[in-house]
Amino acid sequence: CILMLIDHTGVLILANWKPALRVLFTIGSTEITWYRIVRDIGRSAFPIFCFLLVEGFQKTGCRKRYGLRLLLFAFLSEIPFDLFRYGKVFSMEGCNVFVTLFLGFLLMAVTRCVAESEAGEAWKAVYRLLALLLTVGAAYLIRSDYSFYGVISIYILYMFRYQRRQQLMMGALSFLYEPTALAAFVPIAFYHGRRGLKVKYFFYLFYPIHLLVLYLASQLLQG
Repeated sequence: CILMLIDHTGVLILANWKPALRVLFTIGSTEITWYRIVRDIGRSAFPIFCFLLVEGFQKTGCRKRYGLRLLLFAFLSEIPFDLFRYGKVFSMEGCNVFVTLFLGFLLMAVTRCVAESEAGEAWKAVYRLLALLLTVGAAYLIRSDYSFYGVISIYILYMFRYQRRQQLMMGALSFLYEPTALAAFVPIAFYHGRRGLKVKYFFYLFYPIHLLVLYLASQLLQG
């Protein structure tokens, strides 16, 4: 949540503040500004959310309720997301990250059902591929945050959930399109498998609330 807040503060606040866009130094042909530093730090948030989604899917007491919570907050987060990203109450240009997480959840749920079915191995492979194509295609068509890349990363983390080293390696490879996000796999590597503070709804609510607060703050600053 802290990393996400840092990232989104860069998007909405620092992007419109000239001192934050002033070049501090250059690395090769890359100009380094405070805005870029903040965005690079914040890129680690999404891989952590993907990893914890996979953990939550495995350890939740009721997967149906888990999926419904994701879907509920996908709806609740859309207006704050559209205000944050597009400056509109409603936009068809893209969807919030909870939509991507929900599609990842659906893919894991179908993959698990297929694995537990009595179908032959060949048919199981076909069903898994079809589920992957449908969810990836949906993420691309509705332009959910992180698009199909996010769904594929969730799927990879899920498929290697029982092989920790392979999960870290393959998960990192799935984020090569966002090199600064690879730092997320350092704290993930130290994850001990135990639940933290039991304040789950805080984490669900944090996303739409912080987007709305940042949007309002940006409007005040611009005004």
